[in-house]
Amino acid sequence: MRKTIIFGNARFAEITKYYIESSGGSVVAFTVDGDYVNDASFCALPVVAFEEVTGAYPPSGHDMVIAAGYGNLNQLRAERFAQAKALGYRLPGFVHPSNTIAGNVIIGENNLIFENNVILPFARIGNNVTIWCSNTIGHHVEIGDHTWITMSATVSGEARIGSHCFVGAGALFGPRIDVGERCIIGAGALLMHDAGPRGIYKAPASPRHRVTSDRFNAV
Repeated sequence: MRKTIIFGNARFAEITKYYIESSGGSVVAFTVDGDYVNDASFCALPVVAFEEVTGAYPPSGHDMVIAAGYGNLNQLRAERFAQAKALGYRLPGFVHPSNTIAGNVIIGENNLIFENNVILPFARIGNNVTIWCSNTIGHHVEIGDHTWITMSATVSGEARIGSHCFVGAGALFGPRIDVGERCIIGAGALLMHDAGPRGIYKAPASPRHRVTSDRFNAV
């Protein structure tokens, strides 16, 4: 089994390490840009500068997982994904064994797909996509590169989500709609029509009730 290096030194990288190791994989080090090497170790493993990673952990014997966050609509993740590939690393990503994924689904490189997702037949998941837990991805859906889907979203059949998008918890996409690149779809949002690039869609926030919680049972 090849050993894995994780790009990142924050909570998402820690979570990714947990998932890889709990499924039998081997993580040996973390790497980040040299300016962000604050400590020599993280989660009891070495941290090396990305600029020096090939010397310490050459691609001939190591895979890499890019576990940077979704800031700036996943731009850092996209850049380091391309650079790691250019350095010669394999980027297999991680797919949790609890997922239900049809046999003909196409899944790209460096995808992190955590627990209890359902992905129906003929779906296509691009490269460098993060899909957290308990989402439903319908049949013939296309998810673009470098997109981040949080929890409990439903993407109905034949919908398309472009690259560099962020999808909040519980968002719902109607069938056959097209969402352009770099969109932010907020938690609980409902999209039933096409969405142009760089759009922001959010559901209304729940207002505070006029009754306080300590009086609620008495009402």
